[in-house]
Amino acid sequence: MYDPKSAPDVIRFTRGCLACFMIIILAGCAGIAGKGRLSKFSEVVRSYEDALERSDYRKASKFVDPSVEGELVDYKKFANIKIVRHKVTNVQVSEDQKSIEQDVEIQYFLLDRNRLKTINDHQVWQYKEEGKVWLLQTGLPKLVH
Repeated sequence: MYDPKSAPDVIRFTRGCLACFMIIILAGCAGIAGKGRLSKFSEVVRSYEDALERSDYRKASKFVDPSVEGELVDYKKFANIKIVRHKVTNVQVSEDQKSIEQDVEIQYFLLDRNRLKTINDHQVWQYKEEGKVWLLQTGLPKLVH
């Protein structure tokens, strides 16, 4: 039987269920957005690594955040360098999935000396909501000549 005194309890219960449902939906949307960002990051890093390995430093520099202050890149100094290996050794993703730090071991040849060198490049990538793009905050790798 219907008890009018129980109506407020039913309304509170229904509101509580709706609130929980909305939280679950919003959390799911945030998770989907995060997965989309991480998928985009994988694509961007692959393109960046490909540009480095093809010695296309002009293309690689397009992944660097233009707002990052730094010296002008002298592309002529890269003419003597051939990257032969690019291996990610450590990755840390921020909780909001908008910042990724990774350590990369890079092996490269100094062509004029036929000498193999190895450096560790610490990269910081930031996701920019404006433009929905990942940009490198730490610049191109510091390759020793």
